[in-house]
Amino acid sequence: EIPFTLLVPDCKVSFMAHKRCVVHVARDAAVKMNEFMGNELPVDLDTVIAGAILADVGKLLEYAKVDGEAVKSETGKYLRHPFTGVGLALRCGVPDPVCHIIAAHAGEGDLVTRSTEAYVVHHADFMTFLPFKNRL
Repeated sequence: EIPFTLLVPDCKVSFMAHKRCVVHVARDAAVKMNEFMGNELPVDLDTVIAGAILADVGKLLEYAKVDGEAVKSETGKYLRHPFTGVGLALRCGVPDPVCHIIAAHAGEGDLVTRSTEAYVVHHADFMTFLPFKNRL
């Protein structure tokens, strides 16, 4: 029931629709990268898919529903979803390469060296977000 972003007023796209789209875009991109450049730049498909599925898991802690409306939660006022997502993932035993994707998929990832798989998920996420935020 929550939107995939609070940064676009009245966005009707759901969290799950965005997640599904990111997973498919990231997977398809990784497949094509392996097809055309796999000898020089192999992409681990399992890591990409897991990372794309879990990249926004922290939004479940970043958002709250108040009077039927999605808003920043108390946690969300202090920690963005990449941080809470990594915390959840580590607690559940998610492998470090997937946790890296969760941590690096958003703007915070601009401060670290991203793995190839993290670049794939980052761009899949942003290409399905920025057109909503920056419409002509």
